[in-house]
Amino acid sequence: MKSFCLFLLFLLLFFLPSSVFSLEQSQDPSSALCTHDLEQEVSQFFSAGAQGYLLWQYSGNRKINPLENDRYSFFKDSSVCTALNQIKQKFPDKFLGVNIHSLASHDDGVIREQLSYLSSSCGTSVVRIWGTPDRASPQKLKTVLDIAQSNGIKVIIALADYSNSSGDILPANIQSNPTSWYASGYQQYYLPHVTAVVSTIGNHPALFAYELANEPHCGGQSSCPPAYNSWVAHISSVIHSINSSAQISIGQMASQPGTLGDTPQNGDYQNS
Repeated sequence: MKSFCLFLLFLLLFFLPSSVFSLEQSQDPSSALCTHDLEQEVSQFFSAGAQGYLLWQYSGNRKINPLENDRYSFFKDSSVCTALNQIKQKFPDKFLGVNIHSLASHDDGVIREQLSYLSSSCGTSVVRIWGTPDRASPQKLKTVLDIAQSNGIKVIIALADYSNSSGDILPANIQSNPTSWYASGYQQYYLPHVTAVVSTIGNHPALFAYELANEPHCGGQSSCPPAYNSWVAHISSVIHSINSSAQISIGQMASQPGTLGDTPQNGDYQNS
């Protein structure tokens, strides 16, 4: 589903009852047109039965130490927050969230300030962050959840980043053919990382879900989907062996035909 301003992704969670949530990207989210489109599309999405909506991405203060700064960002005091608040009032039983991928790499005071603002001014109750070693230690991730809990926010932790790589735990050089990584390569660095994070976080009340990786897929390799699904099943079982109540998302997106592993038309998306 595309519009002038929004690019729709789907976040499929592995828990019962299963639910499908959306991740949204806004190319110029502060413009009046895109704010109007945001209200329309979120309303349509909720009316169709979705339980929540995540916007990419909140970047804090525009001029003073921004949390992020890319062409998809919206900033503090943006009209986007006004729109999110209005949507929240219209759909009080749904959740609204934002992405802040490097939130955990910032000082505790900055994290506290921004989460307080999002909770009080933007109708936000969920934040999605990167839980990769280049962003933060497992203990710092737990600190983020502590701060989030004090602000009435729950956190989705993406455990790796396939699209942009995550150093040793998910290297960029596998992207042309990730089959062997999904088959066994992940066990060297990625698996210990996942185990450390999940063990440290435990059954934290501010944990919304784990995401196995940001936008994983098979690179179009036809032999890859079985290994991909095996990776999903194994890591999900490892997480549940530590925290049996954890909600788990693959993190895959449903918008790039031909990549396999994440596409309903060509891969094993529906099975996974």
